Amino acid sequence: MNESKLVRWMTRGALAIALTGCNGDDSDTATVGATTTTGDTDTTTTGGAATTDETMTGSGSATATSSTSSSTTSAETTTETGTTTDTGGPICGDGIVEGDEACDLGAENSDNGLCTSACANATCGDGLLGPGETCDDGNDVDDDGCNNACASPSCGDGEVQAEAGEECDDGNDVDGDACTNACLNAICGDGTLWEGVEECDDGNADNADACTSLCAAPTCADELLSGDESDVDCGGATCDGCSLGESCVAPADCESLSCTDGACTLPRTCKEILDNSPGSPSGPYTIDPDGPGGADGFEAFCDMETDEGGWTRCATIDETGLGNTCVLESETFVAADMLLNDSYCGLLFDTVPTSALLIHNLSPDGQEDYGFDDKVRITWNDSPPTLNSYDNHPIEDCRNLTTDTVWAQCQYASHGGSPWQSATWSFTANGTNNGYSGNFSNRITLGPTYAQGTVGCYWHSFGGGTNARQVVNAWSNAENAGHLYLR
Repeated sequence: MNESKLVRWMTRGALAIALTGCNGDDSDTATVGATTTTGDTDTTTTGGAATTDETMTGSGSATATSSTSSSTTSAETTTETGTTTDTGGPICGDGIVEGDEACDLGAENSDNGLCTSACANATCGDGLLGPGETCDDGNDVDDDGCNNACASPSCGDGEVQAEAGEECDDGNDVDGDACTNACLNAICGDGTLWEGVEECDDGNADNADACTSLCAAPTCADELLSGDESDVDCGGATCDGCSLGESCVAPADCESLSCTDGACTLPRTCKEILDNSPGSPSGPYTIDPDGPGGADGFEAFCDMETDEGGWTRCATIDETGLGNTCVLESETFVAADMLLNDSYCGLLFDTVPTSALLIHNLSPDGQEDYGFDDKVRITWNDSPPTLNSYDNHPIEDCRNLTTDTVWAQCQYASHGGSPWQSATWSFTANGTNNGYSGNFSNRITLGPTYAQGTVGCYWHSFGGGTNARQVVNAWSNAENAGHLYLR
């Protein structure tokens, strides 16, 4: 070693000692070890670092190559190449819980397990689907698709999940309260009986069965067409009869006891009333012989007792004290209080099918041609005469019902000649064809009669030779009283 090299080496060594002295107690300590000279290279090793200062070449030049110094702690290791490795901090996944780790199951760490891959305990709300969870949306909204217990919405969990279609959720399994087991509000028609509110619930809207759309049994005041009603709150076996124009299935559905083409109408005759309602008592009833669209209905008296009933009164005559009273055959139907000394029997005969005529004699004592209160029936059944015609139409049966007197060979024979050309109800017996002259003993009844514009028109009823007036032909001054009925 020449003199210049030696000077430089000593100077560098003194500088290193001086620097070491300035580090204080807390600095790294540079330890001067051994100096090894290999060939032209000098290497100095200090405490933990190897420094190669110069390489002495054979030519005597020097080249500085590297200088590395390191201050280490107990957690660092410096390798010969100068690389530092940290060996003292927690490592998640090593199976050792340390540092800020809440858990560490090593290879069993999993985002779907008890300990996540971040070494944290699985909790509801961490956004990871952990054990026992059916969902985890990482928020604290309780009524969305995943509740705060990390469970998917389910009916009965006590939380209303509107997104899942729940209307309510009372958290119980009682199906008959205000919230059903389907988590829907109880309503009539859902097929579930709402206890204390509904009488029934059959789950349909059929009001004709035992449970209506009001979830109650049918009544006659529920404002529904319910049960066996034919119209709203009327008809059927329980409710009152329906009014005119309301729907009906049978005559009994109607107050009027008449059902025509599915609608309540007025009955046309008393016989229709009795046929539709057997046992109906005698008395006034409203009828409409020509039906809807014709003349208005009116009140008529119905005899529901004589000869099995069903008789419609069409004439009332009372000539007592009136002398020669004109009895008109009306061209219109009239009410009972307008019927006195008028008759619509011919009009009724032409309007509805009839089978018999009934004469109820009420002439005062000493003037009656039949016994007082006697009833005479003239029956033609399915072979009615042609009124006001002199055709001698055979009559099936003519008899006094009160005395059971029968007139044989009874015929209809309208009386001819003015003023009797309109003697509507003239009958003879014993085959006699003339309804008037010379046949007193064979005449049954004549009347009512009228002749418009003539003097005198009468109601006559003759009893076949039972009255002295007949012999003397004094009938024109008779004061007769009674009723005519058709059936």
